[in-house]
Amino acid sequence: MKRYACLLGVGMAFQFLIGEIDPSFLVYPWGLVIAINYLYVLIFLFVRSDQWKWVKCEYDRPASIASLSSLLLLTLLFGLIRQDNSTDGLMGWLGFTHMQTSWIFNIFLFQFMTMIGLKALDDICHWKKRRITKMVMHVSLFIILLAAIFGSGDKLRVRVMATEGHPVQIGLTHQGEQVVLPFILTLKDFSVEEYPTEEKGTMVIKQFHSELEVKQGEKMEVVNISVNHPAQIGSWRIYQSGYDTARGKMSTLSILECVRDGWYEVIHLALWLILAGGVWMFLQGWSYSKQKKEGKE
Repeated sequence: MKRYACLLGVGMAFQFLIGEIDPSFLVYPWGLVIAINYLYVLIFLFVRSDQWKWVKCEYDRPASIASLSSLLLLTLLFGLIRQDNSTDGLMGWLGFTHMQTSWIFNIFLFQFMTMIGLKALDDICHWKKRRITKMVMHVSLFIILLAAIFGSGDKLRVRVMATEGHPVQIGLTHQGEQVVLPFILTLKDFSVEEYPTEEKGTMVIKQFHSELEVKQGEKMEVVNISVNHPAQIGSWRIYQSGYDTARGKMSTLSILECVRDGWYEVIHLALWLILAGGVWMFLQGWSYSKQKKEGKE
């Protein structure tokens, strides 16, 4: 408990002295460079863990339970507080109103990632004595956390207001800053799907779609997007966010959200590994239950 009290104190001190974390220093290639150096230090610590007993204490069973529990408790606490980036009051001053850039949350997350990384290295080195599914889960979770933390400087969300027939290349961040996109978007057509309700004469929106012309340099392509079905353009994804609700199905305005995440493919691969590990774990459990049942018969 003393360890996590110290982490909490360090996070509060950093929050007071420095303010919220600015992830822009992790923009490519610096995020990748720092991640590689972090991996080097992590491997070095693991190699020396037989001589440095305190390293083993960072990823043994009690430490794993304590690290996971503290992170879950902190996440629950953040979830109960409105995330409006306010700096007013005690919660705002401590950074609890802006979870992603809070020193307290990120220090605990970094400590949890380090613990998972050491456990993954331990699983890999003793893979003959460990369950493969356990190793896959630890490695995959570590990759997701690594990409999420060190790739945070490359993440960018831009809102674009596209009107039919009018090319647009500039969008706005949530902070109101203008961003020039690496492609030009032209809304060719916008449509809304409706379905009738039990109440006579009323309709409910089922889905809405945008047909977009995307021009990037000399390359031009037409993509169709709808809610939960984005289009991918390089490291960018274009999501259907909204439309002119006042005009409804007659709207000629499509509100788009363009998201750039250079580490998306890494996280995507890790998620598939977790899914594969879960399926393998289920099949192993099913096979064991079947063998046990046949043995009783």
